[in-house]
Amino acid sequence: RLDGGRFPRSCGYDFSGTLEALGGGADGPALGSAVFGMLNGWRARSCAEWLICKTDEFALLPTNIPRADAAAVPLAGLTALQALR
Repeated sequence: RLDGGRFPRSCGYDFSGTLEALGGGADGPALGSAVFGMLNGWRARSCAEWLICKTDEFALLPTNIPRADAAAVPLAGLTALQALR
């Protein structure tokens, strides 16, 4: 295995949803805020009802973007950036 992870692998990197909690000492948006983002590295597992992520892996969701569209932006945008570079 190249990634050091366990099998079977879970799927999903990008997500959108509602911020339900912040860990102790974490700074972030208000609870209940709409957020979107992408899990870093090989962790995956965003195809879930709940997920845990670091505060630098999500951002506030702009009000004019539907949640489903926002969830598709991070990975597609990163892929496009890598192709340009």
